[in-house]
Amino acid sequence: MSVLKGCVIGFGKLGLLHLSQFQSIQGIEIKYICEENDVICKGLTNIFNDVEVVSDYKKIDINNLNFVIITTPSSTHFEIIKFFLSKKIHVFSEKPLVTNFNDSLSLKKLSLENKTILFTGYMYDFYDTFSLSNNLLKTDKILGDIINVKSEMYVSQYLNKKKRFSWRFNKKKSGGGVIITQTSHLIFYLCKILGNATKINSFLKSVYSEKPIEDYAHVSLRFDNNIHAYIDASWSAINYRTPYLKIFFEGKKGTLTLTEDKIEIYLLEDVKDYKSGYSKIQIPEIKKNVEFEVAGTHYAKQAYYFINLVKNNQIDNENLNLSIETQRIIEEIYNA
Repeated sequence: MSVLKGCVIGFGKLGLLHLSQFQSIQGIEIKYICEENDVICKGLTNIFNDVEVVSDYKKIDINNLNFVIITTPSSTHFEIIKFFLSKKIHVFSEKPLVTNFNDSLSLKKLSLENKTILFTGYMYDFYDTFSLSNNLLKTDKILGDIINVKSEMYVSQYLNKKKRFSWRFNKKKSGGGVIITQTSHLIFYLCKILGNATKINSFLKSVYSEKPIEDYAHVSLRFDNNIHAYIDASWSAINYRTPYLKIFFEGKKGTLTLTEDKIEIYLLEDVKDYKSGYSKIQIPEIKKNVEFEVAGTHYAKQAYYFINLVKNNQIDNENLNLSIETQRIIEEIYNA
């Protein structure tokens, strides 16, 4: 099997995570790390003997490259992705894809014209509970027609006012606060289940961050078929040491509650293999193991999935379209 060669662009926490995960896959070799910080570059050069460390992605030998992994600040994504797509190098980008909707449309066009993969890492798509719920709701339709959806996403990340120097608190670099960061995962998944949003209302609030970076968000979305979905999100919620996500689906035949760890179902009648009444599916019952994982099996499955796309030179149109719809919704939330 020929070796696929890649590059990690941006070497913060996620850069290190993806380097470890992708390097573990047989037939994959990370040839380059691109990091503009001189101190980090020097340190990496002393650590890695078989990986070339560079400060400018435009100086990478693209003839020695099959794919790139982009983990830089969101505002830099557009130019970097555009550069590599134009060279027909496959792209894995951390979410969000970019910071505005028009740029996402431009990149989609370039990806399709050059028949080059543009994949955005919305990793909740690879949680075992989320994958199963997708099948239950869309394929098996165990709830029948979905009527109403309530969702929440919380973490205790920023709980005091102070000077923040990270790019995440500069809207020109990040695109925004809690909505474009953690809540984009939730928006992506809701679009996957419910389709395109036709009406968007939002209330955003800054408490610990300086405006226009929002710490709290309350969003109402109306989807096709008159389905309403509500989002309550905060990265400043008290007593959530790790990110917490919960989605409650109400349908004509019952309800389904989804978290990272379990699926709870209540049915008014027997549907498929599920009996009427209450049932619960825990993550140990459905978890599929992987050969090597860093920070959770979902990252491993995401990496394997992307590499299979590269091997088959196959664009994932669903991921591409959902990433762009997510970008549109985010932009409308900020403009509402």
